[in-house]
Amino acid sequence: MKKTRFQKMLATALAMTMAAGMTLTAGASGTAPAASSTESAAAAAEQIVAVSVPATSAVTVAGQKIVTTVKGAYLAKTVDGAAFMTPAADIKGAYGLTANQQLYAMVMDTDQKKSYNAMASLNAAAAALNATMGPVLNIDIGYKENGRYTGLPSDGAEIMMTIAIPESFQDAAASYAVVVVRTGGVITVLPDLDGNVETVTFNMTNGGCYALVKF
Repeated sequence: MKKTRFQKMLATALAMTMAAGMTLTAGASGTAPAASSTESAAAAAEQIVAVSVPATSAVTVAGQKIVTTVKGAYLAKTVDGAAFMTPAADIKGAYGLTANQQLYAMVMDTDQKKSYNAMASLNAAAAALNATMGPVLNIDIGYKENGRYTGLPSDGAEIMMTIAIPESFQDAAASYAVVVVRTGGVITVLPDLDGNVETVTFNMTNGGCYALVKF
């Protein structure tokens, strides 16, 4: 997405949401109608049980195949692949993980009926941005140690990620972004970094429901 266009849209959204008591910012958090991204973790746990879990995923960006750097549970069906792009060693170093703490990611479709609070926040954010919302994913990244999973903090170092936009949501004339809602209705708008109509690439921190949106 062109930065100037994103900034103009965000400025418009800020003006619209101030009156409603909701704040949206690019790359920084604000508050929105109450949502709980514990919904995200709970849904993740439910979907992983008794399911054959693909341990890896790949996305093609500008003709280059990008294989995720973090193994985990890649169960999303509404997108055509998702991949963490930051090297695993860099993520572990940034978060001070030890050799015994193995990175693990969970990427899956949001159960929109169960995650009704999160969806209310995302719908409000999309409306404020005058954007069309596409697939919504639960994304969580953490580490396993002694068979136990621990999520990374949501205020840690940024991790680059790319998601393949489904063909039905692609529009060469549109710009894209990702809207994420976390615990308490905290919303962040993450601009697309690659400008490729087939993918959206963004810098994220852990946890929440992530919605692809287009303008």
